[in-house]
Amino acid sequence: MSQHISRSHSRSLLLPAAHCLPCGSHFHTDNHFPRCSAHEQTTSKMAKLQLDPSFLNSKVEFISDSLRFEEYDSLVVVGEKFVTDERVLPRFQLLNIALKAQLAVDSKAGDGPTVLNLLEGLGVKRAIFSPTGPLNRDIDDVRRYEEAAFEGVKRALAAGSIAPVVFIDVDAKVRADPQYEQADLVGILGALRAVYVPIEVRETNEKKAVKATRISFLVPDATRVGTLERLATALEAGRIVARDIGGSDPERMAAPRVVEYVKETFSGSKNVKIEVIDDQSKLEKEYPLLGAVNRAASVIPRHHARVIFLEYVGEGEITETVFLVGKGITYDTGGADVKAGGHMAGMHRDKCGAAAVAGFFKTLSLVQPKGIRVVGSMSMVRNSIGENCYVADEIITSRAGVRVRVGNTDAEGRMVMTDLIAYMKEKIVKENVKNPQIYTIATLTGHVCLAFGDAYSGVLDNGPARKNGNSRLLFDLAARIAEPVELSTIRREDFKLCSGPSEYEDLLQCNNAPSSQTARGHQLPAAFMIAASGLDKHGLDSALPIPYTHIDIAGSAGPFPGVPRATPILMLAARHIFPHLDNRMLLKPFDFSSKYAALPFEYYCPSSQKGGKLDRMVFKKCGVYFATQIARKNHHCAPDDQEEDYNDISDDDEVAAHIPASPDDIPISSGLTNWLRSDLVEDRFDLE
Repeated sequence: MSQHISRSHSRSLLLPAAHCLPCGSHFHTDNHFPRCSAHEQTTSKMAKLQLDPSFLNSKVEFISDSLRFEEYDSLVVVGEKFVTDERVLPRFQLLNIALKAQLAVDSKAGDGPTVLNLLEGLGVKRAIFSPTGPLNRDIDDVRRYEEAAFEGVKRALAAGSIAPVVFIDVDAKVRADPQYEQADLVGILGALRAVYVPIEVRETNEKKAVKATRISFLVPDATRVGTLERLATALEAGRIVARDIGGSDPERMAAPRVVEYVKETFSGSKNVKIEVIDDQSKLEKEYPLLGAVNRAASVIPRHHARVIFLEYVGEGEITETVFLVGKGITYDTGGADVKAGGHMAGMHRDKCGAAAVAGFFKTLSLVQPKGIRVVGSMSMVRNSIGENCYVADEIITSRAGVRVRVGNTDAEGRMVMTDLIAYMKEKIVKENVKNPQIYTIATLTGHVCLAFGDAYSGVLDNGPARKNGNSRLLFDLAARIAEPVELSTIRREDFKLCSGPSEYEDLLQCNNAPSSQTARGHQLPAAFMIAASGLDKHGLDSALPIPYTHIDIAGSAGPFPGVPRATPILMLAARHIFPHLDNRMLLKPFDFSSKYAALPFEYYCPSSQKGGKLDRMVFKKCGVYFATQIARKNHHCAPDDQEEDYNDISDDDEVAAHIPASPDDIPISSGLTNWLRSDLVEDRFDLE
């Protein structure tokens, strides 16, 4: 489960301290806490945003100080070369010294995760420094933090660690670069990826069901602890769902069992509705192209197709509605056009598109963004071989009334999604949906792998989506969340290639060659789906343009053998969830180039930002921020022209005035007697 542990330095003062969940701000006194306007919002919903322990067996914690590491058996630090964050220095300087000593005898130590013996100087015997490598070259991006965190935790586990604490060190100059502004979140997600255990292992091998009993993350910025905890765990929960469905074997995640998994996943969720179509005759009637692919498998009950609908409706006025259509081929034999020559292995991964849809809904259910509605569909079908299988040359009329001639039964992905696109289109028209956006997500073509490689998705817009700049926005956002994509374009030639060659058919589903041997092999399926679903009637020249974007994840879905990457959940979250988050959940890092010498405790608090309050609490001469005006007044470098009227200062502010300006100045008292003797008490007791 996820556990929020905020150990701010101010707690060592034995003075009241409080953390405002709605805005994420930390306050010195309980008396200040209720005056935060954001705190008037209820915190009950935030308290519910916890990671379901059934998804991540490791206990996940977030801490905001580095005073005590005795509870952990290793420290994993991710950084460019050395630790540079002044908030953890000079304590982490011991790690820098150890790393420099290691580099002196092994120049290759900085090429990958390096295990260091700290002799318990930081409270842990073992430390692993995992370098990101260069960050300022043309080819560098935020994936270096994700990969370094993954490798660092993986190395810690290999060294015997079961309770690591992870620190993502992002230099101030690096964070100032927009592409690295989410580097800490990205690094945390990389570390969580390292402790994932496949569902088959969790269910069948108790000894290997858990890689780490706990994993913790040090976040020195206390105001970001709550935000990072909730977003990281919610995003990882969604990715776990996607990996479980997408990576599992064709029997464990046959269509009926996917339904069981999805229902169990959302059994405690009140904001995600589920509808399942399991009637085989109904599927064939209402979704005829999907029904054709299902025909061979329909004679075996455990392989029967399912269409799973999910819907999330956020609170407040709905400003956008997103429609997701996921390809869920539980196993792809190729059908009558069988995958020969050993090309069938790994085809249980052909359901990663539908898996991503389920995962995205898991993240939605935990983050609970306002103002957005999301409708999803998962086309769970097995493309089997048998006496009842569909074959090339068949002509099937789609849900939209378009006559389609089958050209290749191994082009089943576009078949099982097209009728669902038509369904979403009908829903938009019937309900007069405002600001819609349709997506198809699929491991669709080998051609996209040849075009862009194994690490990138291809994104393609229709006219209305291109006018809105959807793919270009996805391109920018995906790069910042370590899930980069490549832009592609649907051209007139693609529609010409899939047009019917004779008067018998309106469209040709596919030629007789694999996509990897076909010119424009990954653009052609998008054009086919637009035409076969009737979406071509809702282009730029129509009275009701409907934006549509196709995402081909055949390359980015992950290696086989290996664990799926759960793409494109992070990209979709950055595009459609992050903009709907409340102020308390915004991932806006502290601007180190600002006028503040150090991060103000109330930097993210909405009520503190009103009326220039923060500015009044900072000395222009030195940039030091104080939580109270009386503390600021007593600052020794205060120029005369900054004196202000302090008549309104309350007794609570007088108490807070004892708080030192720097965490390094905080006295730590081991007991009540020592505290009573300290300078914190104005009238110290004579205890001799």
